Amino acid sequence: MFSMCITLWRGSRRSSSIHSFTLQQSVYKKQKERKTERNGVESKSRAQATVPHMRLDDVPPYFKTEPVRSQLHLERNRLVLTCMAEGSWPLEFKWIHNSTELTRFSLEYLIPSLDRSHAGFYRCIVRNRVGALLQRRTEVQVAFMGSFEEGERTQSVSQGEGAVVPAPRIRSFPQPQVTWFRDGRKIPPSSR
Repeated sequence: MFSMCITLWRGSRRSSSIHSFTLQQSVYKKQKERKTERNGVESKSRAQATVPHMRLDDVPPYFKTEPVRSQLHLERNRLVLTCMAEGSWPLEFKWIHNSTELTRFSLEYLIPSLDRSHAGFYRCIVRNRVGALLQRRTEVQVAFMGSFEEGERTQSVSQGEGAVVPAPRIRSFPQPQVTWFRDGRKIPPSSR
């Protein structure tokens, strides 16, 4: 919890006013009072701040490394995302996937077996008593290959005629590379 109370007294020849506001959270107190005199009128200002166990050597969170912008992983593989952050302890971590909060207080996010629903953007938020920081997002792409959508096909052509054999349709990511074989031997690619 953080608490800050600032009170300002200002005086002029005709009137004086008091302005104050308070934010809540607690720990150490720092108080400062200043007196000034202008044209024979005294002005006072006083500020008091209370911050949770804050010390002068406290360090706000920072990231040691940022994640890659995009990463490709095979379906059913394990994925571990790590938030490499430092700063004054205790550090608190939170993981977000496509704007949905996944976990709290975890330095790592583990997916034991990736599936297509895990694809998307991930990022980590780290905070401590000094501040909070949002990590650059990383896109996780899930590579998969489905089954052929059509069964075997037979195509007959007369000797000497050309034949166009379309590649079989298959759902996959990324798009598959197709290699053709004839009698067990790879057919070299052709520009025809």
